[in-house]
Amino acid sequence: MNDDTIVLVNSREGLSDLVRRLETVDEIAMDCEGESNLHRYGIHLCLVQIFDGERCYLVDPVALGDIPEMREFIESERVCKVMCSADFDMRLLHHTCGFRLANVFDVQIAAKILGSERLSLQAILGECLGVEIPKSASDRRSDWSKRPLTERQMEYAAGDVLHLLPLKRVLAERLASGGLNEQAEKAHHALKNISFLPKSDPHLRLPGANRLPAAARARLGRLYRVRERIAESLDLPPFMVLGNDVLVAAAKYPPAGRAEWHALKGMTRFARSRIAEFEAALADPTAK
Repeated sequence: MNDDTIVLVNSREGLSDLVRRLETVDEIAMDCEGESNLHRYGIHLCLVQIFDGERCYLVDPVALGDIPEMREFIESERVCKVMCSADFDMRLLHHTCGFRLANVFDVQIAAKILGSERLSLQAILGECLGVEIPKSASDRRSDWSKRPLTERQMEYAAGDVLHLLPLKRVLAERLASGGLNEQAEKAHHALKNISFLPKSDPHLRLPGANRLPAAARARLGRLYRVRERIAESLDLPPFMVLGNDVLVAAAKYPPAGRAEWHALKGMTRFARSRIAEFEAALADPTAK
């Protein structure tokens, strides 16, 4: 990869230059990196990768604060965005920016229609182009909200888009030769309905919650909301405040006093310092 292949866009001037560049193209490769309660609290858009066939632009919403200049491009039907597993990125962009991604060609959808069983980007690239891109669990779980980005992070992010345009051409040819264009068009059209919707009663999705009696499920809801408030105040993922298994156990068998709270296996220092808030939630059925 040449040194000038990757361009970090972390200033308003740089973003304006990119937006002007994107007005001259009709097809790009695109991907996003986000943070979702893994290293900090909440859902955050951390990076938007755009490859125009010459350079990979890494747009940095963390440095920029917001990226309203990109709305017209992202929502444009004129420019085809070649992506892999676009549904995640569509939800992420909608939740964090209010953008609705339009005119997407999803290589994962195309590969699935063509009968591929292994649908990761690595597998599709290997099968269609004979290209290998090194990926590891540690790379995938990288803290994309932390700055400055490392060279490894930038190369990893660029790797997700650098081969998508030739991959699309191969897949499009195979769809056409197999008479599968109409099926692919319907599948891509369905992407337009994807948006971010918050989960209702998220506490009931925790492992073991559905086996609790009604009173314990109500207690779990109150404990869950306390954990969310604490996690948000500390900018920590909720699991770092108190694990799901501990939350469910406390709802099922409410600790009687501080000693029993401290004795719970899995209590963190963050939870120990806020026991009073958990106790109040258990004591008051009307607690929000």
